[in-house]
Amino acid sequence: MFGRLFFLGLWLPVTIGFAADEISLVRVGEVWSYRTGTNAPSTPITSWRSPAFDDSAWSQGLSGFTTFFTVDYKESTLWQGAENYHSVFLRRRFNIADTSGVKWLILRMNYDDGFVAYLNGHEIARHGLTNDPVAFDDFADPHPFTFQGGAAEEFDVSASTGLLTVGENLLAIEVHTAVTNEPFNTNGMRLVPELLANFQRGPFIQNASTNSMQVIWRTPVPADSVVDFGTDQNLGSEISDGTLTTNHVVTVTNLLPGSQYFYSVRSTTRGVTAVSTTNSFHTLKMSGDVSFLVLGDTGTGLPDQYAVANAMLQTEADLVMQTGDVIDIPYFTFGLEDTRCLSVFRRQMRSIPFFFTLGNHEVDNFF
Repeated sequence: MFGRLFFLGLWLPVTIGFAADEISLVRVGEVWSYRTGTNAPSTPITSWRSPAFDDSAWSQGLSGFTTFFTVDYKESTLWQGAENYHSVFLRRRFNIADTSGVKWLILRMNYDDGFVAYLNGHEIARHGLTNDPVAFDDFADPHPFTFQGGAAEEFDVSASTGLLTVGENLLAIEVHTAVTNEPFNTNGMRLVPELLANFQRGPFIQNASTNSMQVIWRTPVPADSVVDFGTDQNLGSEISDGTLTTNHVVTVTNLLPGSQYFYSVRSTTRGVTAVSTTNSFHTLKMSGDVSFLVLGDTGTGLPDQYAVANAMLQTEADLVMQTGDVIDIPYFTFGLEDTRCLSVFRRQMRSIPFFFTLGNHEVDNFF
């Protein structure tokens, strides 16, 4: 068996932006508008949360964001000087073609120290701030910080799905520092946000073979697992598991080697059914050439990581080999696997199987 090898290094020019889909409404690695300062962003202070607010004079940067930039603690955008401020205000517009398909809504946040999040001007989640309204100079309760950089938290904001509108929507977030911050991060702030519809992970494929494929996804509430599949977009076949779970793993078997299949996933609980878009994959060939991509040390959270992900979308491959250090900065930490890997390569992983090996950051948890 012969292979054609494409190596993706971290020297690629940065190309920002992924195509929209209804699963990931606001994604890692996207451009946000933000404002740092020592006063309120608007008068009245609530107007900056409105979709109609003009933020054209604000700064722009690629998410995630941080005021603390060392070898162990990096994100794409450094808020230079923001360590002298009490807060940072951020806005990200996104579009939805059909709001009726959004059954569950999840806000994933890696943050330091406190935040309040607004959807189309209405508060949907907060942590570490109690005043209402929150003033620009309010201090947040300290949020646990570790040398590894902490881990993302998921907030189920499904009760706010009614705030979504067809067309343009706005996610606005204010981040506040604490009075006395944690060691190594005096008066620091950090934010890596995602807004996800229905499934906060996947669906993606794994453990590919010549006659089977594993499909994996996650839901915010326990639900059943169904994969609809077929050799065309009409699908026609299904495999299901009635066990209620949040981590869904379904293996589709008796497939033809080297063949294209289309699939979608759905999960139902308490009369509510969430359905994914229709995706496709190829089973592995019995023989012949294999095209594959090789990459490693990708989990940096830096712009080069998103450049690699964008470049991969332009290259067809039968599989991807990831040589280790899935989370490269700082090192493997549970709670960062989505924002550092699975969310970054989510579009590729829907259709191309990834084969992962362990690097020193996974084995040793140290450089």
